[in-house]
Amino acid sequence: MKKTRFISGFTATLKKHKFLVFTALILAVVVALTKVDFRGALVGLSGPGVSSSSEDSLRTCSDAGTMFEGMNNLTAVMKKYHEKVSGVVKERQQYFERPDLWKCTEPESMPELSSLASRLPGWHYPDGSAALSGQNYKLRPVLFESFASVLAEYLREYECKLVRLQQADIDAVISNNDIDQPCGGVGLSSCPGTTIRDLATRPETFSDKISVERHRARVALERTLHVLRSYEMNYAAARNLICLHRASMDFRAEMSLIADATSCMPKIWDAVTSIHDRKYK
Repeated sequence: MKKTRFISGFTATLKKHKFLVFTALILAVVVALTKVDFRGALVGLSGPGVSSSSEDSLRTCSDAGTMFEGMNNLTAVMKKYHEKVSGVVKERQQYFERPDLWKCTEPESMPELSSLASRLPGWHYPDGSAALSGQNYKLRPVLFESFASVLAEYLREYECKLVRLQQADIDAVISNNDIDQPCGGVGLSSCPGTTIRDLATRPETFSDKISVERHRARVALERTLHVLRSYEMNYAAARNLICLHRASMDFRAEMSLIADATSCMPKIWDAVTSIHDRKYK
């Protein structure tokens, strides 16, 4: 009896709120399809000709093919990263501070940024039109707006290298690559001033130093991008005004040339200077 009343009540409610029930069903289908597409985009689709490896979906953290490949000394890695970032940031800052370098008819030229992007494996993409060898890659275009993206990709590679070094802290201590001035060889005998007690604490010190460097590198890059963003806020308007000023100067120069040319031409309406009525003696 109770079951019959429940069924009849549910049927009456369904008939009374047909629109709400239909809308809820549509939303449920949309949510289900969205979850399926999101999972396929995240871990890769299955099927012929489609790869679901981590290389195509989620990139692994590796230093293979990067500028840090083969570098095992922490000080050398840090120096290489900071020098490259400083060069790219200095180039962009000088560009903002010198409006005479701004070009109106050509795209902005950033040699340091383009050079850095060309050496980043993450800034290349597989060439689908080439053979299915997986060895052909094309360089993504480096635009003026690609500054933050290129530096973010470079920071990712730098952090991956630091993680690799942190995972191999024991090997770094054994090979004396954890100190600023590496010794002449491997082992305790290569560092006369180092004791066995120092070797026991060096791995932890090395790991802590890497953790601090990872945090500082990310914070420093974020602050640098915020500072440069203040320049970029008014860059578009300032560039348009300068280009407009240059165009007006060019227009004035052209009109002056036209005026000089017309002043040298004979006046048709003047009978004295007209070519047709001019008499030569």
